[in-house]
Amino acid sequence: MNLKTKYMGLDLKTPLIVGASPLTSDEKKLKSCQNYGAGAVVLRSLFQEEIEGGIEAMQDYSAYMHTEAADYLASMGTQQAVSSYLELIKKAKDTVSIPVIASINCHSADWWTDTAQKIEKAGADALELNVSVFPVYDSQTSEEIENRVLDIVRTAREAVKMPIAVKIGPYFTSVGHLIAEIEALGANAVVMFNRFYRVDVDVEKRKIISGKSSSTQDELAPTLRWIAIEAPRRRFDIAASCGIHTGRDAAKAILAGADVFQMVSALIRHGIPHIATVLDELSDIMDKQGFDSIDHMQGSLLKGDDKQEEKLSRLQYIMSLKGI
Repeated sequence: MNLKTKYMGLDLKTPLIVGASPLTSDEKKLKSCQNYGAGAVVLRSLFQEEIEGGIEAMQDYSAYMHTEAADYLASMGTQQAVSSYLELIKKAKDTVSIPVIASINCHSADWWTDTAQKIEKAGADALELNVSVFPVYDSQTSEEIENRVLDIVRTAREAVKMPIAVKIGPYFTSVGHLIAEIEALGANAVVMFNRFYRVDVDVEKRKIISGKSSSTQDELAPTLRWIAIEAPRRRFDIAASCGIHTGRDAAKAILAGADVFQMVSALIRHGIPHIATVLDELSDIMDKQGFDSIDHMQGSLLKGDDKQEEKLSRLQYIMSLKGI
């Protein structure tokens, strides 16, 4: 079965991409991902806070220090985090032959553009902007939040020439409009969707605690819905993410229009060898459905269906309530 595909112009031997996580934080795990069939890897994220850390950490002390001394110590903290990440990129490129995608987890367009350029020079094949904007103030409008996302994309596109993917969450007033704007700014792909960490409450201790950190298959539905709506409209690539645990889940995403799919939670739960299991199941489904390639399968769910948007919007909601 031909599982080869392209993503952001990069040649992938399979559509399975191991997402940014502890699974992609060292050479041994990266090699294992490749050996079991991953088409590409997204390195563990470099958080914007790590880049800012050297600067932010010194702000409380700068009033008591010589300016040059404060600036020097701040830059050293930043350089240590960035240097470590650049070293990871270089080691990854020396270890695996599949595409290596760097990841910056960012919430604004500040501080990290110089880092993006260093990431490009270090040899990363592409950059994923893992955009984590958390609107918590009632003074912030939806337009302001979306503009922050677009500022990040615009800044990155101006800073580097390598392919850029933008990983967003589903909680926007108009997801489709935001994706169209991201494409217009020159991004090469969108990853749908980012899974924000859940919170829970410990009733006995009366404190907020971390909720489930891993996704479930039930979380795939919003991804499928929006990919099916957006894939026919977009010229850039779409990566499915969040809720893909099996080859059947992957098949659903590709049928809906995804070019590739990312996995993390299922691999943490079952181990990196689960990659081979997922790809075998996907190949089996393709064979039974008569698809000889990913290109043949991609988006075929709704091809020729002029009423697809109606089925994916309010009509679907009404049908589910009525039990149709």
